[in-house]
Amino acid sequence: MKCKIEKPGNKDIETVIDLLKDAALPYEDISDHWKTFLIAKVDEEIIGAVGLEIWNDKALLRSLVVKNEYRNCGFGKELYNRCIELAMENSITEVGLLTTTAEDFFAKAGFEKVTKENIPPFIKLTKEFQVYCPSSSTIMIKTI
Repeated sequence: MKCKIEKPGNKDIETVIDLLKDAALPYEDISDHWKTFLIAKVDEEIIGAVGLEIWNDKALLRSLVVKNEYRNCGFGKELYNRCIELAMENSITEVGLLTTTAEDFFAKAGFEKVTKENIPPFIKLTKEFQVYCPSSSTIMIKTI
């Protein structure tokens, strides 16, 4: 099965929102960051997405999601790798994220857990941190 990673069109936003809803991930403000999203397609079906919320030279990795039936096929890793390439193209030096389910995945990718006392200011400014993600979320960062 071949996966194609590309920038989404405006027509794709509802499909991505549905994927995020199905995975119980925040979706409410993705239109604010749509220009820095990527989608994964298999046979023209959108099966995954990921985005960046850029704050100067730092970014919050947003909403890495893969449709259930396509998980454990390497598509999440492909999306993640392309997202990091996009971050570097945008001169991002540090990427942060909040997760409740994927700490192991991101630890394998080089992210380190941050204590509540050491949360980077750019993460504290995000709606993900302030509104959408539970306080039990694990916060992780990676220098790129």
